[in-house]
Amino acid sequence: MSGYGSNNKYSFSGGPASAAQSISYEIPLTLCVLSISHVIRWNMNLSPFL
Repeated sequence: MSGYGSNNKYSFSGGPASAAQSISYEIPLTLCVLSISHVIRWNMNLSPFL
């Protein structure tokens, strides 16, 4: 919304840059959380056989 009020020609590039930054942060974070939960679940399923 701040891009509409200012007369700066670069004001509209802040929105997509912010979205790209949050996406590039959240995708690896999600993959890490899913892989850790997968390893924990795999180890819990394997424990009766040990």
